[in-house]
Parts: sequence; C-alpha cells; structure tokens
Amino acid sequence: MKLRNYILFVCFAAVLASCSNEKQAEKHETPEEVALAAYNHLIKDEYEDYVKLVHSGDSITETYRQGLLATVKQFMTRQNDEKKGIKSASVVDEKTVSNDNYALVMLILTYGDSTSEEVAVPVVKVNDVWRLR
Repeated sequence: MKLRNYILFVCFAAVLASCSNEKQAEKHETPEEVALAAYNHLIKDEYEDYVKLVHSGDSITETYRQGLLATVKQFMTRQNDEKKGIKSASVVDEKTVSNDNYALVMLILTYGDSTSEEVAVPVVKVNDVWRLR
C-alpha cells in the first residue's frame, strides 16, 4: 500500500510540475536562434524574456537585472522615437570562433520608417546553450 501511495504522489507531483505557470528558460542550439529570439522579444516588448537570454541573466542580482531592464527599455524607446521602432529582424550571417563557444551573428533590423541597419550580435555558448554576450 505504501508503494502505491508513493507512486501516486510522484505522478501527482509530475503533473503539478508540468502545469506550472513559471516559464522555463529558453534553450537555443544555434547562435542564430538566440540572436533572432532576443530581437523578437524586443520587438514584442518582452524585456524580461530578453534579459533571460543574456549570459548569466538567470543568476544576476535583482538590482543588476532591474538596471539591465531599464537600459533595454530606454534603448527601445529611443528606437521608437528615432526610427518608429524595430519592426523585424533577420539573420544575414554568422561566424563561430574560439572552439565553437563564441559567435558573432549579423542581423538586418528593419525599422518602422522603412530604413534598415545591419547589427552584430555577440553570443557565447554556456552549458551547450547559446546566450547573448
């Protein structure tokens, strides 16, 4: 009887864990994926999700996280004021160096004023997951 109760408890705990509202950290297997995901979060005003993609973003102090969020919001406000916001991002090129643990992803950002700009996004591989540098 105890074994049956234990098995039921484990199954119940697994169901609860799978229904959790807490969002798990995104895992990106390529440099292009993380760079594109980061800018898509910015475009959608998902600044918390953007910060989670930063190297050590899940282990920084609350003060540093709040400062990073404020900086990201200021950046996007400036983009909205100057160029009517970033409307889309697309990958142009990627160069991986340093034993496949560092990469530079080139993106084309298209703005609301119909202009575009090429930007370099540095990323690092940490525990087999690519993160913004």
